[in-house]
Amino acid sequence: MSRAEAVALLRERVPHIEESIAVEIVEFLGRLPLAVDLAGGYLATNGTPPARYLALLREAGNGIGAYFDESEEERLGYRHTIATVWEPTRADLAAASPAADQLLRLCAFLAPDPIPLDLFTAHPEALPEPLAGAAADPAT
Repeated sequence: MSRAEAVALLRERVPHIEESIAVEIVEFLGRLPLAVDLAGGYLATNGTPPARYLALLREAGNGIGAYFDESEEERLGYRHTIATVWEPTRADLAAASPAADQLLRLCAFLAPDPIPLDLFTAHPEALPEPLAGAAADPAT
């Protein structure tokens, strides 16, 4: 996407974002439409100030970037992945519900195969806490 298109996409979700912050966010994300749309969704739903969100993205990108070497960055054409955009959301989930974060990570590990529900509920003792406690409780 062009810079103007990416900023316009971000502004669809966050109409009052400062131009300079919007440009920094979309450039950081390589103007990738999915990444920009996810960033806009995060900002629109959780109330994080855009400048703080940009700082969170940079922190996430630095952590995730350690998994890539320079040749892979060159091959991909960008350093930051959708995982960079997901990290602030995942961190919010982990803070709100550690069991949900564990479940998300386990499902991501098992993907893309179908995951039967009883995989978690039939043997909760095989799961780490706090996910084991949540899986053992029929109310959750």
